[in-house]
Amino acid sequence: MKKLIVILLCLSSITITIAQVKIGQNPTTIQNNTNLEVESSSGSRFVVSKDSSKVGIGTSTPGAKLDVLGKVKISDGTEGAGKVFISNASGIGSWQTPGTAFAGIEPWYSQSTNVGALSNTDNIYSMGNIGIKNQTPTSTLAVNGSLARKYKSIITATYQVLSDDYFLQYKGTATSVFTLPSGTSAACNCQGRVYEILNSTSYEVTVNPNGGETIDSENSIKILANQSVKILNTGSASGATWTIVQFSPTKASPANYEVYSTSFNGKVNTVETLATVMTALQSADLVVTIPSGYANNRVLLRWDLWGAGYPLVSSQAAGGSLVFDIENVGNTVYSPVLYTSFASVATLLNARFTAPVAYYLTDMAPGTYTFKLRCALIDTANVHSADIRGISAIATVYVK
Repeated sequence: MKKLIVILLCLSSITITIAQVKIGQNPTTIQNNTNLEVESSSGSRFVVSKDSSKVGIGTSTPGAKLDVLGKVKISDGTEGAGKVFISNASGIGSWQTPGTAFAGIEPWYSQSTNVGALSNTDNIYSMGNIGIKNQTPTSTLAVNGSLARKYKSIITATYQVLSDDYFLQYKGTATSVFTLPSGTSAACNCQGRVYEILNSTSYEVTVNPNGGETIDSENSIKILANQSVKILNTGSASGATWTIVQFSPTKASPANYEVYSTSFNGKVNTVETLATVMTALQSADLVVTIPSGYANNRVLLRWDLWGAGYPLVSSQAAGGSLVFDIENVGNTVYSPVLYTSFASVATLLNARFTAPVAYYLTDMAPGTYTFKLRCALIDTANVHSADIRGISAIATVYVK
C-alpha cells in the first residue's frame, strides 16, 4: 500500500507535454513547428502544425487550415466531366453542372432554357445593357470602337438572302433576282433587321419579298445599274413587311452632266444700304457641297438683285455704278464679276435698277464651300446713296 501511494505521488508531480511524432522516411528528424509529420520516400510530407493547427499536404509550411501542394480528388458519386464543385449556404460542397451552379451569376442566358448558357452555340440573351470597350453602357448596346458587319459578293442569277446576311454586293454578268427571307415567320422573327444591297453592274437586280409579304406595299423592287438600297423589316404581317430606308445612286459617274443638288437664299422688301467699299450682302450666302467619287463637276452661282439710287441734290438726276465680286470663304475672291450702272431720266427721281450676277466654277475639290456676294457703290458724283431691296440666290451643282 505504501508503494502504491509513492508511485501515485511521483506521477502527480510529472508535467505532461505534447509529443512530436514522425512517421516514414528520416524518422529521427522532425521540424520544430510540427506535432505530426509523415514523410514519403519521395520527400513529400503530411504535417500538422504545432502552433496554428494547420494541416499541410505536400508542404511543410501550410499557410491555411488546409494547404495542399498538388492535385485534389473529391469523389462522392456525383462527380462528372465538366462539372464544378460549389458550396451551399451552409458551406457543404457538391458537384454541379455549370448552368445550374451559376444560374444566378452567369450574365448570358440560354433562349431555350432561361438559365445560364452551357454552350457557345446556344442562342443567348441578357436583360441588361451591354458594353464593348465601355464599362458604363447607357444604351442597350454601347460599342466604343469600330463595327464590322458581314459582307458577301454575289454573282449568281438568283440568290436567297440568308438570315445572317447584311451587306450584299452584286457583281454578276446578267440580271439577277434576290429573294428575302420570310420577315414574319416564327423562325425568323426579324423585326428591325436591315439589309443593304449594292448593284455594281450595268444590269438590273430584282428584290422579291417572301410569299405574300411586300416591300412598301409593292410585290418587288428593282435596283438599277449602280444603285443601292437599304431595307428594314417592320415585323408587320399585313401591309409593308419591309420598308425602304434608303434608295440612292452610287458614286458611278453618269455619261452626261446631271444635277446633284441645289441650294437657295434671298430676301424681299428688306432695305440694305450699300457701302462705298466692298461689303458682303445680307441674306445672299450660298452653301455648296461638292461630292466625291465623280470625274467632273460644275457649280453655277446666280444672284438676281433689285434696288434704287437716290440723287445727290434736287437739281440733278440720280446716277452711279455698282461693282460686284464673290468671296469663296476661306479660299479666294473672284473679282470683279459684274459692273452695272444706273441713272434716272429726270431730276428729283430715284434711279431703280436690277443686277443679275452669275458665275460658274469647274472641277472643284470635294468639300463644302460658302460663297458670299459682295458689292460696292462707285461713281458717286451724282448719287447720294443706294440700297438693295431684294435678292434671289441659287446655286446648282452638276456632276459627271
